[in-house]
Amino acid sequence: DYEDFSSIEDLDDDELRQLVRDRLAEHPELDLDDIAVTVEGGTVRLEGRVGTEAELRMADHVLTDVVGVVDYD
Repeated sequence: DYEDFSSIEDLDDDELRQLVRDRLAEHPELDLDDIAVTVEGGTVRLEGRVGTEAELRMADHVLTDVVGVVDYD
């Protein structure tokens, strides 16, 4: 349960992965079928394809500004 995710440090890797996927899914311009989200040791990794530079910026925005992830690749 990550209802209050103001402290993502308290989430385990699976919870953080699901939180990132849920927040990415809120943006219909991103196709989650083309983006794989993995988390290992608290570091988020996105792999896959986006259609435009704007979609890449949106994914970056979701990670850093919405979720608050610092370590990602």
